Amino acid sequence: MKERASDRILIKFTDKFWNILEKLKDHSITFAIAELEMNPLVVNTMRVQEIDASDKEFRFRVKIANNYIYMKISSFMRNFFGNQYDSEEIQEFIEDFNRNIQKQSTPKEPKGEKIVFSEFIFNPKDVRSTFLSLVRETYPHGREEEVVKYLTPGLKRDSYGNYYTIIGESDIVFTCHLDTASRTKSNVELLSIIKDGDEFIVTDGKSILGADDKSGVTILMYMISNQIPGVYWFFIGEERGGLGSKHVSHNIQDYPFMEGKKKCVSFDRRNYHSVITKQMGVECCSNEFAQEICNKLSNSGLKLSLDNTGIFTDSANFIDLIPECTNISVGYFDEHTHNEMQNITFLEMLCKAVVSCDWKSLKVHRKLEYDFESFGSHKKIANELKRVYFSNRTKMNVEDGIFSFEFEITDTDFESLDRDLTKLQNIIKKYGGGPETKLNFTKNKIKITLN
Repeated sequence: MKERASDRILIKFTDKFWNILEKLKDHSITFAIAELEMNPLVVNTMRVQEIDASDKEFRFRVKIANNYIYMKISSFMRNFFGNQYDSEEIQEFIEDFNRNIQKQSTPKEPKGEKIVFSEFIFNPKDVRSTFLSLVRETYPHGREEEVVKYLTPGLKRDSYGNYYTIIGESDIVFTCHLDTASRTKSNVELLSIIKDGDEFIVTDGKSILGADDKSGVTILMYMISNQIPGVYWFFIGEERGGLGSKHVSHNIQDYPFMEGKKKCVSFDRRNYHSVITKQMGVECCSNEFAQEICNKLSNSGLKLSLDNTGIFTDSANFIDLIPECTNISVGYFDEHTHNEMQNITFLEMLCKAVVSCDWKSLKVHRKLEYDFESFGSHKKIANELKRVYFSNRTKMNVEDGIFSFEFEITDTDFESLDRDLTKLQNIIKKYGGGPETKLNFTKNKIKITLN
């Protein structure tokens, strides 16, 4: 009997399973699996209740009918994704999965001086005290509102729950996110460790730290206190797929102050040295733009370099809207684990560097293929088309009011194509277009044009 939507069981992920997925973000399969969690549109014929981290290779640990079983990953993939991924892609994912479950270990017992909190005093120019106030507790998605008491007063809240403020006139956007990767709210015991002259903040090993991305929050608050011009976004739900920033990008016409923005800089990257040029394998900013940031920050003693191995942060959701989008290292390590740490000495240096940087003079090199107004007017259909489950790369164009969307198909399985072409047809009908549809299977491309 066909499953009814009302009967579907929503799939939950454990923290440990999320931690493994975080290590596998180089795979498109990872993002597909992540979208299964709590998604009412998923056809859950196996009635999976929960997915947990596995201690066995080649298998997920899943909960069905309140009992845990070990399920082969290949079987799991066939059930939820059919022929969407070929055997080679699945095998690569499984091999990386096996390597990462072998790395799961008991958190290290930290050694350091316990930090005792004093009464909170708002002083964003004191980087250390600001950071410590922000990581007193973890704030999983849905609990971000509880950290607002430590933020810059006067921030505006949008309809989705994101916070923002605008300083002066500028073509740049700065972003961070308020949620942590934890699944539950908890208090955090903090320790201070001095190593090679630098101070590191860690936990007692019983929780994550949340430096991802409270370090970015600290930086934006510092910049605001120094009145550096720009639009400042404090997004929610980044750890659940960039939910807050996705809402803004998908409804960009509702944020007129975002029009004309040419640069988007996120502060949400591990280590000390990265200026990200690619996210999820897609160019997000030009090498020239990234190099200029490196050069400017080097004047403050930082040694940054171009990095094309970015995975995802909020700036990725603006790649189609803003020419230059990047992400900069903020000095945290082992994020999403109980071994997470933040080099607070580096964070203090970075804060001083970013307020000394002339962001306005950064030159824009990467070009968009459409303007802000045209993209906004076609955004709804574009978002629906992007959700069609081709194994594909996509490209959108708007020229002289003519909208086109091109799929480059890598999976030519007939059943998958038939299913996805039907979805395309329904979307086109929904928006009342009279598209000229060109099918070119010689080059494995489908191009849709809407007048």
